[in-house]
Formats: sequence, C-alpha cells, structure tokens
Amino acid sequence: MRIRYYLIIIIIVITIFPVGILAGWFYRNIADEYKKRSNIYLEQISNYIRSVVENKARNLKETLQNLADYIANADAELLNDLSNSNYSSNVIELALKLKNASGLDIIEIINSEGKILSSGHWTANYGQSQKIKLTWQNEVPLYHIERIVNKKVFTVQMKRSLKLADKDIYIIGGYILDEKSLLPQYLSPEVKATFVIDPDKVNEYKNKENIATRYFPKYFYDTEGKAIALLNVEISTEFIKQAFRNVYIKLIAIALLLLVISIALGIILSNHITKPLEILVSASSEVGKGNLNHYINYKTKGEIGSLISSFNYMIKSLNEAQQKLIVIERLNAWREAARRIAHEIKNPISPIQVCIKTLIKAKSDKPHIFDSLFEESTKTILEEVSKLHSLADSFSLFAQMPNPVKTLADINSLLGKFCNYTNL
Repeated sequence: MRIRYYLIIIIIVITIFPVGILAGWFYRNIADEYKKRSNIYLEQISNYIRSVVENKARNLKETLQNLADYIANADAELLNDLSNSNYSSNVIELALKLKNASGLDIIEIINSEGKILSSGHWTANYGQSQKIKLTWQNEVPLYHIERIVNKKVFTVQMKRSLKLADKDIYIIGGYILDEKSLLPQYLSPEVKATFVIDPDKVNEYKNKENIATRYFPKYFYDTEGKAIALLNVEISTEFIKQAFRNVYIKLIAIALLLLVISIALGIILSNHITKPLEILVSASSEVGKGNLNHYINYKTKGEIGSLISSFNYMIKSLNEAQQKLIVIERLNAWREAARRIAHEIKNPISPIQVCIKTLIKAKSDKPHIFDSLFEESTKTILEEVSKLHSLADSFSLFAQMPNPVKTLADINSLLGKFCNYTNL
C-alpha cells in the first residue's frame, strides 16, 4: 500500500511541477509585455513631444520673422516710440495686436536694457525688467517658465532682434506647453500624465523615480541645464494585473484538472503495479506455509510478468524437489528398516549356528554327551526360531498393504512418473 501512495504522490508532483514552470514563464512574458508596451508608449510620447517642439520652434522662427518685418514697416510714430522706449498706447497695445494676429501664446517686445515695452500675454507688465532674456541666443528655441498675472506656465520661446535706427529692440514669442499639447490624442487610456512646472516638485519626483517604477518622467531643462518642468507619464498597471488574474485563473483550472488526472492516473498505474506485487506477497506467504501447489494465475507483460513466471517456475521446481525428497526419504526409511530387520534376524541366528556347530563337534568327538547336548541345543534352537517367527509376524503386520481398489490408469503416465522418481 505504501508503494501505491508513493507512486500517486510522485505522479502528482511530476504533473503539477510543469504548471509551476508554466506560471513562471507566463509571469515573465507578461512582465516583458508590460515593459514592451511601456517602451512603445514612451517612444510614442517622446517622438510626439519632439515633433511638437520642433514644429513650434519652426513656427516661432517664421512668425517672429514676419512680426519683425511688420514692425519694421510700421508708421514712423510707432517706430519712434519703440526706439525711444516711449510707453505710448500704440506701443503698449502693439504686442497684444501681434499676439492676436499671429496666434502666439507669449509675445513681448523689450528694449536693449531689458525693459518690457509691450506684452501681449500680460499687458500690464510693461516697464518691468526682463534682463535674463537678453542673454538668450537669437532664433534658438528654449524652455522657460513664464509668469502670467498670478500663475506660471511652461513655454517654449525664441528671441529675435530688430534694429530700429541706432537702437536694438527684441521680439520674444512663445507657445504654452502642457500635457494637452505635449501628449498625442490617440494615446491609450492606460497612459496618464502629470505636468509639473515647479522646480521643487520636479526634484521631489526625481527622488521618487527609482521608487515607483511605473512612472516614467520626461524632464525639460532651461539654458542653465536646470530641470524646470516635468511631464510625468504613468502607465497603468491595470493591464498587467488583469493579465495576471486571467493567467492565474487559467493556471488554477489547469492545475485542478491535472491534479484530478494525475490522481486517477496514479491510482490506475499503482493498481497496475501493486496488484501483481500484492498477489506475489500473498503467494509467497502461502508457499511459506508449505503450500507448494499455489500458482499465480495473473497474465501481464513486462518485468512484472517475468517475475510472476519466475515465481511459478520456482514453485514448480520446489514441488518437484519435494516429490523427489519424499521418494528418497521413503527409500532411506526402507533401507533403515531392512538394516534393523537384518540385525534382529542376526541375533537369533548366531545362537542357532553355535548350537548346531556344538552338536556336530560333540557327535564326532564326545558322543557320550551328545544326547544331553542335543536336548539342550534343540531347546535353544526352538527358542530362537520362535523369536524369528515373532519377528516375521511383526514385520508382516508392519508391511501389510490396504485392500486394493482397482481403477483405470494411464500406463504411460505411470511409467513417466516412475522414470522421474528413479531418474531413469
């Protein structure tokens, strides 16, 4: 019985073990698929952002060229006010008009001292200093956080210089960038984005970058190489969770099915293997009790079949050896009986022989005592003959056979058995 349980357990382990390997394989494939999809999304987003920024930079360059041409061809009064940094109504409203006409989100006109002459996105900001923008290279796009009234926006801007008389003025234009403009509209719902333009919060996200691996940040740097904005792309893990759930449900179903199959298969195989063994054990027990006629009537192939055939052959050999041993024991018994009978016969014969020899000698040498010796010797001889007679009666009684019962017999079979017993 213990072998049966061991076989069932081994079959269950062998059957369930591949399920564990399959689960690990599925887990790895799903994780790889998640990484693959994440990389695809990130590549799409990166390419789209690059395309958006390049398009806006190209538009900025063309638009600023057109605006510079427009200002250069303006009336003399406006040009005079601009060159002399006069904050006339025409100058103050100029940037707003240009903003509405060009479609730019950000537009400023500043003088060579960095003072704002006109602002289209914040008209009340004229006269404020923007010296940092004087350091920008001409017609080179760059990222900048722009303040508009009480809020900050992230922009891509470009500067273009314009010479009026003997003085330089600068036209600065730009577009506002946010998650709506930087992310493609066709992006999967699995992708979410958070746009951060606070440098302090950007640094916080930098510290979290290695903690939450599902976040993929896209940093934007200013001219000094400082991260001033962050588009934090979050790729939902719901896909991988759902995939894991589906896989686990399928694997559990497969495992249960394989468990039932393995148990049934284990029982069938164990019965196929252990049943002949149990029969062999039972037959061995019978043989141990002395029953040498207990053969196994079980047909099977393979090693078990060979074992059963060998067992039956062993029983047959033992049975034949037992029959031969019985014959030998009988012969030995008769030899011993004959030896003892011969010994018992010798005992009375010796006195008879002595008496006869004595009588013969007395008759020839001492006839005068022959008569007395004859009487004594014949008495002794009769006593010993009586003993022989008793011994013969006892032996006749011991060797007496039962009354014969006549039956039909196969003489060939009897002769064959006789030859087997006598080794002829």
